Amino acid sequence: MRLRSKLWIVTDEGEKLFGDGPYRLLLGVQKTGSLKKAADEQKMAYSKAYMLIKALEQRLGIKLLNFYKGGKGGGRAELTGDGLKLLEKYGEFRKRAQDYLDELFAAYFKEE
Repeated sequence: MRLRSKLWIVTDEGEKLFGDGPYRLLLGVQKTGSLKKAADEQKMAYSKAYMLIKALEQRLGIKLLNFYKGGKGGGRAELTGDGLKLLEKYGEFRKRAQDYLDELFAAYFKEE
C-alpha cells in the first residue's frame, strides 16, 4: 500500500495556476531546448503548450520562456531566469511535500 497525491497551486479564486503538468512541460523545455519537443513528450499539441505558457505568464506576471526563431537548425526555447526560479522552487516544494506526505502516511497506515 502506498500514497499517491497531486499538488497544484491555485489562485485566490480557486483557479488552477501551476502544477505537475506545467512543471513537466518546463522541465522538458529545459532538457530539450524546445517547446515543441517538450509538448510532444507530454503528448500535448504545440498550440496547447504555447497557450498554456502564455496564460501562465499572464497570470504570474513573469516571462517563463524566451523563444528564438529558427534558421537552418530550427528555433529554440529556453527558460528565463524567472522561469528557472519557478521550476526550482516548485521542484523543491514538490519534493518536500511528498516527503512529508510519505512520512505522514507511514505514521497512520504503517503495516504492523
